[in-house]
Amino acid sequence: MLALAGVLLFLVATRVDLRPVVDENFFFSASDPSFQQAKKIEEHFPSRPEVILAVSGDISSAHYLSRIQRLTQRVEAIDTVTPVKSVTAGPKSFQDALASPFWSRLLIAKDRKATNVTSSFKPEKIRKSRSRNWSASSMSSRQRIFEYTSPVRLTWWK
Repeated sequence: MLALAGVLLFLVATRVDLRPVVDENFFFSASDPSFQQAKKIEEHFPSRPEVILAVSGDISSAHYLSRIQRLTQRVEAIDTVTPVKSVTAGPKSFQDALASPFWSRLLIAKDRKATNVTSSFKPEKIRKSRSRNWSASSMSSRQRIFEYTSPVRLTWWK
């Protein structure tokens, strides 16, 4: 009996391909009504890649807030991003951001040692600019915020 189990184990190990195959139908079949409905929703309401920059420092200092305001303005100047939200753009004031459950959850770290600057890409602009590469030499010093390396990876320039 033990010999038979060994032979069967040997045959399975040598004859059966046990590598997983992941294709377009791995989770949902393309003919699944739920999948087709989700695809229609995605076509009508496309998702946008988001960018969240976490900036640490003394978040209540005037120097920090002025730097966040400059960063927010520079990110807004990039034509491929949607309006930016930060503690200086969105809430009425920094105090409003601290007091508001919505703004504090979105923009302020739990330990209150950093704030977020958030934005997303405009889908129509991403499609047009995917093949375009930007570098520091092709931008003015005011535009030299990000080096575009791919639709989802941005490198900060100081």
